[in-house]
Amino acid sequence: MTSSLSTAPVIAGALPFHYHAALHFRCAPRDGRSLADYADSFLPAYDEACGRQFSPEQHQLNVQAFADMLRVGSSNSLVATPVAAAIAASPAERRAGATALAQQLLDTLAGRYPLLSGETVIKAQLNILDEPFFDCSAGSVIYTRTTNLIDIDFVFPSIQFDRASGLPRVLPQPVRPPPAMPDQQHPALLGSDGVDVLNLVQGVATNLSFALPPPWGPVAAAGLSGLFSVFGSLFGSSGSDLKVVGQMIESAVNELKTYMRDLKIEEVDGDVQAFFTWCSQNLPSSAGGSSDTNNGWSDAVLQHIENDLIPKLENADGFMRGTLANDLAQVSVQTIVKANTWVARASDDALQVLLADLTAQICALKLRVQLHAQLAAANAPDTINGVCKTLVADGKFQTHLLGTYNATAELARLINGNPPAAIDDNEQRLRGLTFDVVSAEIKKNYTTLPIWIALTTLGRIPEISAEFGSNPASFSVSDYAATYGWALAIDRLVLHRQVARLLGLSRVSYYDNRQNNCHFTPGGAGGCHSTGADGYQFTDSIDTSNNYYHDTDRSTSGCCNQNSHETEYTQDVCNHFNTLFDKLTKDLTTLSSSGPSFAGDLATTKKWRDGLASILGELPLAAPVNGATVADNGWSTKPPADSQWNTAIQVAYAFSFLDGNGPSLRSAWGATVMVNGQWKPKLRHLPSSPSKAKTQLQIWRQFVFADSNGDPTKYGLPKIVAMIDNGVSEHVDDDEALKA
Repeated sequence: MTSSLSTAPVIAGALPFHYHAALHFRCAPRDGRSLADYADSFLPAYDEACGRQFSPEQHQLNVQAFADMLRVGSSNSLVATPVAAAIAASPAERRAGATALAQQLLDTLAGRYPLLSGETVIKAQLNILDEPFFDCSAGSVIYTRTTNLIDIDFVFPSIQFDRASGLPRVLPQPVRPPPAMPDQQHPALLGSDGVDVLNLVQGVATNLSFALPPPWGPVAAAGLSGLFSVFGSLFGSSGSDLKVVGQMIESAVNELKTYMRDLKIEEVDGDVQAFFTWCSQNLPSSAGGSSDTNNGWSDAVLQHIENDLIPKLENADGFMRGTLANDLAQVSVQTIVKANTWVARASDDALQVLLADLTAQICALKLRVQLHAQLAAANAPDTINGVCKTLVADGKFQTHLLGTYNATAELARLINGNPPAAIDDNEQRLRGLTFDVVSAEIKKNYTTLPIWIALTTLGRIPEISAEFGSNPASFSVSDYAATYGWALAIDRLVLHRQVARLLGLSRVSYYDNRQNNCHFTPGGAGGCHSTGADGYQFTDSIDTSNNYYHDTDRSTSGCCNQNSHETEYTQDVCNHFNTLFDKLTKDLTTLSSSGPSFAGDLATTKKWRDGLASILGELPLAAPVNGATVADNGWSTKPPADSQWNTAIQVAYAFSFLDGNGPSLRSAWGATVMVNGQWKPKLRHLPSSPSKAKTQLQIWRQFVFADSNGDPTKYGLPKIVAMIDNGVSEHVDDDEALKA
């Protein structure tokens, strides 16, 4: 039986959620005490380790539940298989890795759970649940601990054993979606479809999720997936949500180094971990607050974001522009990457460290996008007339909208580069050399007969050799990324790796190592005989066990062996070549559940591009160019008595677009014009957007008032005074500007 612990509050600093277990006692205590007495002592210590608190009444209910637990052999007993047995039944090539990972998990769990005074561990092992046990599904991993006092099963609902791959995996704890936006919207920022600036926050919060590159293990992957869940639920989530996510991240960071390969570039490894460590220490503390004026975010939290988090992400010595960027430049040089050299994916440290660094950089940029968007929303105009809260808030509103754009632009440059408007012919040609094209050309031409036709004249083989051979035109991953982005650069690097493997095969060729050996005695006796053979073959310079040849069968018949017979096996050799070639291409392009694969890398870069496209699709339009003028004539006299038109010295106008993605950045302010006690000026040459989507033009106005010396130095609050259809070229500002 399990204790009812799922409703208890979670305390920061406790065991990560995936180590919270359902408990099963296999026997009565060996020291003669009752199970109730043991549970009364053990459960408080276990609850504390898990970070859960219970009332005395609930504790007694839990103790009684264990006291009533049926003994071994009852209908509630566990049905389980040892993990070691399951690994032994898994594919042979995966057993060593699975055994190491299982031992790693066993070592991690050792010492995680409390022992009573005088209690010592005698044995511990991992099992797999064969049948559902309460809320734990079949496949759940069990940590079975035998002590001098009792046998306990710790059943983990969130750690599953995948029998197909022989590996454990962690199921991320679901994070509740953010609550609906507050009812009090910003009507002045709303278009006819009810769209406002907060849409931007919600939009970027749900995009650009991506796979973690292997070989990060299941615990680390689950924790860092929790980090990405923060990005999806940070804005509007409750503090308890983020405490859970924070524990996931903390656990992942602690175990990250164990799961990452020894990349032999320790500073890069350390910098990547440092970024995620910083996230684990800072992001959960940014949750919620007591204030309801900023969508549940307190002023202190907003200040923390603005003064601490964003500068750390943006400063020259910060993660994105400092250590991570420097590391990327360091590890992407040709002497480390060696693009045209075959390296098995599981051993490709250069590619792995590139992916690890880029994962952290994309994380940092996405976080910048979201934090700027949140601060823009917090400082947006908030009255029905679209008046900014303060001049400071207005400045922050525009600053953080710009920060959102800039961070997105950096993200786009990182992923997609800064390609020219027109791709040159050579790049177009190289992009035509896809893996499918290259592999088809190699397979076809490497088995072309007769073999005296020069390979360098067949199909696109000369082009392939020039681009991917051992002495090709230089390919620099970093130079290519600077122009076309890291997504394509990784794709190209993967292609070079894949083709390098195929080029390890030789063409099907003819061999002849026959020799005639003659021997004669002084009397003339003797004769000649042949040794050696001829036939067809191919070789594999990367794995010589794949080398294959077939000798030609030769025989003679008739008087004095005058009739020669031969049977060639060229087709047999070609068939073996094709079989091996098909296996290699499949291995090079298939996702692997047991470790890293080139197909997984390509899936990762595709998710980068798709996620970026989603964010770009939700960005508002660019700021208008302000070429508007205020007509000198046509003003009206006698504004309303309590209107600011009567006290203002000057007025200026600016503009922004509004579409389904929210408001754009505001344009520059136009030149100020004198008011002279008039109102209803006519604005001409209004900006328009070329967008085909439904768009409106927001017209902003700002008065300038006289100071104590009569000089126009006191600026009023910017205000949206009208929203008109896109394309309208003139507008009369008839807003009365009544004093508040």
